[in-house]
Amino acid sequence: MKQRLLALVYKTTYPLARVYWFFRRPTTQGVRCVIFYNKQVLLVTHTYGSYMRTAVGGGIEKNETPREAVIRETSEEVGLTLSNITPVTTIKHTAEYKNDTIHVFVATAATDALLIDRSEIKEAGWFDVHKLPDDISPLGAIFINQAIIQKAKKM
Repeated sequence: MKQRLLALVYKTTYPLARVYWFFRRPTTQGVRCVIFYNKQVLLVTHTYGSYMRTAVGGGIEKNETPREAVIRETSEEVGLTLSNITPVTTIKHTAEYKNDTIHVFVATAATDALLIDRSEIKEAGWFDVHKLPDDISPLGAIFINQAIIQKAKKM
C-alpha cells in the first residue's frame, strides 16, 4: 500500500517538477546503468514521466560519486548487487528543461532475480540483447548502444 501511495506521489509531482524546471532551468546530475546478466539486459519502466523502457538510474545525492549513485539506485530500484561497474559515457541532456549531466555505466548482475521498488518502477524485465523491445526511450537506446559498444571493446 505504501509503495502504491509513493508511486502516486511520484506520478502527480513529476509534472509539477517539469514546470519548475521550465522556469528555473536547474543544473542536475544523474546516473544510468545498463545492467547485463548473461546475454540479457535489464530494462525498466518508471511509475512517473515517460512510460518507455530505459536503464536503471536516478539522481546523484549530495557528496555522492556517480559510481556510488549507480550502486545505490540499482539496489533501491531493483535490488541487485553489481560487479564490473564501468563508466561508459557522459551525456548532456536538456529535453526536460533542466541542464542534466547523465553519467552512464555498464555493469554485470550476479543474479537475474529482481526485488522491484513498486513506488518508482512500474515494470522491470530482462531482454535478450539481440531482441530488444521497440518501446525503449530514445535516450535509453543511446545508453544501451554505448554500453554494448563498451562491452564489445572489453572482449
